[in-house]
Amino acid sequence: MAPIDIGGLQHTQWHVDCPACEYARNHSLSTDPSTQLLTFADAADRWLELRKMAGDVNRARFIRDNTLRSDKVYIAALKKEFSGLPLNKFSAIHFRLYQEKRSEKAGAVLINHELQFLKRLLREAGLWTEPMEHGYKRLPVRPPDVPRAMTPDEQAHYLDVCASRREWQLLYWYSITALNTTCNSCEMRGLKLGDVNLYQNLLYVRQASAKNQYRQREIPLTEQAVWALEKLRQRARSLGAIHEAHYLFPYSISEKRWDPARPMSAWGLTRQFHAVRTASGLKWLRGTHDLRHTAVTRLAEAGTPIPTIMSIAGHMTRQMMEHYTHVSEAAKRKAVVASFEQALKPKLAKVPANRN
Repeated sequence: MAPIDIGGLQHTQWHVDCPACEYARNHSLSTDPSTQLLTFADAADRWLELRKMAGDVNRARFIRDNTLRSDKVYIAALKKEFSGLPLNKFSAIHFRLYQEKRSEKAGAVLINHELQFLKRLLREAGLWTEPMEHGYKRLPVRPPDVPRAMTPDEQAHYLDVCASRREWQLLYWYSITALNTTCNSCEMRGLKLGDVNLYQNLLYVRQASAKNQYRQREIPLTEQAVWALEKLRQRARSLGAIHEAHYLFPYSISEKRWDPARPMSAWGLTRQFHAVRTASGLKWLRGTHDLRHTAVTRLAEAGTPIPTIMSIAGHMTRQMMEHYTHVSEAAKRKAVVASFEQALKPKLAKVPANRN
């Protein structure tokens, strides 16, 4: 096996006498005392470089792409406030001031993630103190509301609008797939050609794109999903995706250039989705991630048992599980009532009318 070239250094096979791992150990924030004097911007950039090079040398060798992308977002936000501040000058007051200022533009969940990254950076540099631990309090997070799902009529109308214009056909194929598989936006964008098995009608959600380890799963495909995925595979091949490891939704470099080795960005369908949302009159839809909730709701409305739903959709919160249980139970009650009414109709018709 040829050595892996990362960051100008060579990772050897099995990391035996590995110069890249040795570099990461010698220059990590925890082993290099000079990092305490670095500004946040320089320390974050060094931390990110080492993470990309060898991961956490004490645990995983390599880091998931999704994790690195999230860390880059957190770093960019924190740099706007702390770019030139040395690490050894941080205190709990900086965390509180950041919460107050950032709350004007961001929610509690995102702010907590950003400051959790800062806390981890300071801890690795040996600068996270007991007063800081007691002084920093995470922002309280309100339990998320259950998102609204499209009704069957709204779903049909949404798909009709998607199919009405050629420039929206990618969103049309994407939506049919999502609505028939329960995949969210990250899982959809992370699909590779090798994850689509049209011989056995299965779709594989791998760890790299799954939200967590419980969302890895095999999803049986409906006829609609098979049709849409075949269209998406044809499009991906036309854009240069020829290997099993290439992405089903290649990354757009420019209007006419694509990189199949990289996944479509999180904003790849934003323009199309906003246009379809406006044209369909479904302005309450927040994004393509709402398609997952609609898909799971269709399963619950069909009376699908919750364990079966979870095997298809993967892990869900207790709040969401309770919600879908109510939907499923309501569908079962409606079906029972309809069955009794249908069974009684012939008998009721034979009851003679009151002649008095």
